[in-house]
Amino acid sequence: MGALGTTGGHCSGKPAGAVCRRSSPPDDRPPAPPSGNPAAAAIPPMKPSPKTPTATPPAPSPREGTDSASPWEQRFRAIFNSMFQFICLLEPDGGVIEINETALDFAGVTPAEVNGRPFWRTAWWQTHMGARQQLRRAIQRAAAGEFVRYETELRGLNGRLLAIDFSIKPVRDPAGHISLLIAEGRDISGRRDAEIALRESETLFRHTFDNAPIGIALVSPEGRWLAVNRALPRIVGYSERELLDMTFQDITHPDDLDSDLALLEQVLAGKRDGYTLDKRYIHKQGHVVDIQLDVSLKRDPQGRPQFFISQIQDISERKRYEDSLTHEAHHDALTGLPNRRYFEDVLDERLYSGGLGRRRQTLLYLDLDRFKLINDTCSHQAGDRVLRELSRLLSERLRSGNLLARLGGDEFAVIADCAGVEEAMRLATSLIQVVGAYRLVWEDRQFQLGLSIGIAVADDTTRSSAELLKRADTACYIAKQRGRNRAQVYQQSDEEVRQAHNDMDWASRLEQALDEDRMQLHAQKIVALDGRRSPGLEVLIRLREPCGQLIYPGAFIPAAIRFGLAGKLDRWIVQRTLSFLQQRGRTTAEGMGGYSYLTLNLSGSSIADPDFKPLLLDTLRETRADPSRIGFEITEATAFGRQAAAKELLEALRERGHRILLDDFGSGFTSFECLKSLQVDGIKVDQSYTRDLVHDPVNQTIVQSICKIGQCLNLEVIAEGVEDQPTLEALTSLGVRNAQGHLFHVASPLRELLDETPTLF
Repeated sequence: MGALGTTGGHCSGKPAGAVCRRSSPPDDRPPAPPSGNPAAAAIPPMKPSPKTPTATPPAPSPREGTDSASPWEQRFRAIFNSMFQFICLLEPDGGVIEINETALDFAGVTPAEVNGRPFWRTAWWQTHMGARQQLRRAIQRAAAGEFVRYETELRGLNGRLLAIDFSIKPVRDPAGHISLLIAEGRDISGRRDAEIALRESETLFRHTFDNAPIGIALVSPEGRWLAVNRALPRIVGYSERELLDMTFQDITHPDDLDSDLALLEQVLAGKRDGYTLDKRYIHKQGHVVDIQLDVSLKRDPQGRPQFFISQIQDISERKRYEDSLTHEAHHDALTGLPNRRYFEDVLDERLYSGGLGRRRQTLLYLDLDRFKLINDTCSHQAGDRVLRELSRLLSERLRSGNLLARLGGDEFAVIADCAGVEEAMRLATSLIQVVGAYRLVWEDRQFQLGLSIGIAVADDTTRSSAELLKRADTACYIAKQRGRNRAQVYQQSDEEVRQAHNDMDWASRLEQALDEDRMQLHAQKIVALDGRRSPGLEVLIRLREPCGQLIYPGAFIPAAIRFGLAGKLDRWIVQRTLSFLQQRGRTTAEGMGGYSYLTLNLSGSSIADPDFKPLLLDTLRETRADPSRIGFEITEATAFGRQAAAKELLEALRERGHRILLDDFGSGFTSFECLKSLQVDGIKVDQSYTRDLVHDPVNQTIVQSICKIGQCLNLEVIAEGVEDQPTLEALTSLGVRNAQGHLFHVASPLRELLDETPTLF
């Protein structure tokens, strides 16, 4: 029969009456034919042992020759030693019966060094005591009938460690007793890609083949299944008999067949030894099964192909996980819409694909109006609800083929296949109507939003998706400047386009200046007209160009607000100013270079940012700033729509003793509402009222009224923008006691101001 075979229930080479450890009862399968088509062969049965063996005869080594072995023994020894996995056959008590060549080579040991030894005492497990104890427990559990699987490390030649997915499976004889343990280790470190296969006696190889946790098959060079193990029918849904009447081509997904056949041809031609491929089978019930296929080829001594050894692992769960990760990488978690990255990839593909054509692609850039009001006055939960519901409503309005994505925050974009600008405008109008009809009801309050849309149509000058997005964003910016809740088509020649580009350019320059530390602190004096108090200072900011030129904030502040950089600028000013004063020892009452106080401006972005308040308070504490010397200014426009956030921040500052000034008072319609809802210490009259004050009786009346309000509420009143002596005299006559403007002082570097002795003006 061969090196591992039996004849008539007796072991070859054994004296009469000796017990063969590896014999087993016959099964209902016919014996393997001596030769012929391997598809018709079956694993030959082995006689049962007459009694429990007392000794295990040495198994033929996987390194011994197999010239006299049966065809089935050759096949399964080929499997045993071509498997990529670590395979070990164990006695139920953990003694080593046989280990495949892959494992032996990894540890640099011979069969004689390990056969018959307890498995935990072999070279692979000499990592640490915990690993050996864990293995012994695993063998005990497997010997009790449990399938055991866990991750561990093996030690190899020269101390090399290998991470493996390790499992032990019990194998029962026909009487139901556990006669064998199959230990398997799969390399999960990605550093090994070697084949591991089987060389075992007929009974052991049959057990190994049938009970392997992955599908194993022998396949003819033409693709017919010659033999399959028990796992493969579970993977594909066909019975063993059904598979043996089929070819692998019959169950391969049509889209994967060509690549699989091409690799097989290369193996048959000797261009490669084998291959690994992720492909799809069609289950008997019709659904797709993702599998990982490892293929090697067995040749006869003359080099002619005999059969392929295919290892088939069901990776459907892993593929689903990978697909979910891909979906998460390409989609927005909140709305489920495609994200910016995926959107730009699709836009690039559509712009330059030959199918749709560049000229027909239209981009709509959508920006919600008044969305920040909901976030600030309600909560972020309310804002999230708005984004989810509007995403659904906008998607329902689009036709098939158009793509809606969330770019970030309250900004969306649509790739539309429109015939022209007129059709794009109709689509934009439809989307504006969707948002206009939407109402958010939150805590008995109702909110309505608007939608501003920028439209850009690809043409021969469009070089990339980024450029088209920039054009649409520019058009959206113009739509907001024109009053919001409207659509605007990008026109290269528009003056507004040039201005929008200018704002975008300033935003870029500002961000670069912040990164390169090219911002400078300046300050302007605030003068007490009665001379009873030394001047205060309002901290201002300048941008220094690389050439040294100083840029005033009027050039870049609008861009900072529009493009979300105002908060970043505030943080820089606060931290740099307070750190500078601390270094000079001027944040206390004894310092400040003779100036009575200093004020810092806060933007709406900072007030609405929940992270800004703790940062500001921490900075004030760390720099030991004297609250009586450091004040803050907020504008009426800043406070409007953010009353709750502004009130919370200002109360925290006033509790510390900091003064709060309401800047640009009178510039809007909510000045008195702000006075009513916010506790402040002073108001600064907007310079629109001080300009031409001498000749404008309306402005005189307003300023006089503001002074009376300040007197009644015990508020300090400061007039801004005082440029000449007549204006100063008029302000004094109306009751103004503090002023600021070029008549007294042109803003200069803060460092220089603190180094000089202050004068009134």
